[in-house]
Amino acid sequence: MAENKKQHYVPKFYLKLFSNNQSNSHIKIFVKYTNKIIPNGDLKNQAYKNYFYGKDTTIEKEFSKIEDEVSRIISEIIESKALPKRQNVDFESLWLFTFIQNSRTKYSADETNKMINQTLKTIFKNDNRFKDKIDEVEFGYENPVLLNLDTLTNTIAVTKDLKCKLIINQTNKPFVTSDNPIVLYNQFLEQRNHQFGKCGLASKGLQVFYPINPELALIYYDEKVYKIGFRKRNYIETSNEKDIESLNILQFLNSDKVVYSNEIATDYYLETLMSKASKYNTSRGSDINEYPEKRNDDGTYSVILHNQKKDLEMNLNLSFIKQTTHGKTYKMSGYVAELRNEEMRNK
Repeated sequence: MAENKKQHYVPKFYLKLFSNNQSNSHIKIFVKYTNKIIPNGDLKNQAYKNYFYGKDTTIEKEFSKIEDEVSRIISEIIESKALPKRQNVDFESLWLFTFIQNSRTKYSADETNKMINQTLKTIFKNDNRFKDKIDEVEFGYENPVLLNLDTLTNTIAVTKDLKCKLIINQTNKPFVTSDNPIVLYNQFLEQRNHQFGKCGLASKGLQVFYPINPELALIYYDEKVYKIGFRKRNYIETSNEKDIESLNILQFLNSDKVVYSNEIATDYYLETLMSKASKYNTSRGSDINEYPEKRNDDGTYSVILHNQKKDLEMNLNLSFIKQTTHGKTYKMSGYVAELRNEEMRNK
């Protein structure tokens, strides 16, 4: 096999944290669309695609360096059950890795190409040069993940204001993970029936959930809107099985094709989670809105197209999350994007 041909979009070091009996070699797999359970799947053959980042293996090699560093950081978090201090370079590395992981999965790449295809077909459908052929072609990038990563470099800075805490699972039910493990959610805008995108990186009320092993998960959140645990503690302990179940259902809803766990998660437990997840509207992708034509001064017409991703919604309720006074009394702006930093609206 060519060097670095097998390119993982969920790192092997991360999946090893969920391996059966901490073996680092095998992991329990729930295949989402067939409900098939593989009790001892080969871990090294999970969540990869040949040349996913391109045949120039520079990006794959750079990811390997980042993963080596973050593997150490996460191991220290697991050992100490504590996060690095916010001003520490380790915290910066963990934050960066979290949002890179969100942009680098096959699911994320596929959704980018679907959005591009949908948008361009909408643009060309009424063009006499193309309308008879439009159903015969598909638009997209050969390696759409590269577009995702390029976009992230221009947007990731808006997430630096998010607070981060460690969720410590004190139940006998383990956290599960998936082939698309970073979950973006927004209880604040969901409860206000906001009709547009809720989970943009700059959205008010954004929450980001990331399980890092069966006992621990990260939560990034808008601290102006949510009160989570004690203010001076960077961790939350929960012995509420409903909390763990809800976060695990989010993994099922957010996953692309498979959910991963260790042997502690019984077949019955995984099947129950899948059954409960199936009760929610799991249609993902994006919607495209086409607004009425506007006549220009030169006699031509313009149409505004608005393409927005469908966000997860399950009426999430976690015992350790409360709304702040600011969140409860906040007056919605009425804009399509409800921003955490309102000053950004004028930039």
